[in-house]
Amino acid sequence: TSCAVLLLALLPLVPRPWRPLPWALAAVSVVGVGYTRVALGVHWVSDVLGGWLLGLAVVTATTAAFEAWRADVGRRRTTPAQGLEPEIRSGRPEPPVGAAERP
Repeated sequence: TSCAVLLLALLPLVPRPWRPLPWALAAVSVVGVGYTRVALGVHWVSDVLGGWLLGLAVVTATTAAFEAWRADVGRRRTTPAQGLEPEIRSGRPEPPVGAAERP
């Protein structure tokens, strides 16, 4: 869960050609930790798989809620490849909602 949240939150700060690297590092980290839990005998394989599924469900639900909030305030939808808030990369973030309507 932590790797996924960090990946989605910080991905907009990574230059586009380098984006596969953080994805690969996150995947290797998650698989590696799961493997060590089973190899050390502190968890069963089903525990690790359940943890991965629970983490995936939490990140999916949180991302869906964040995307719903973005749509509610008038921001465009994003993809996982863009991260949760790609506007963070620009020098001029989006104006506040309703700013164009004011004189």
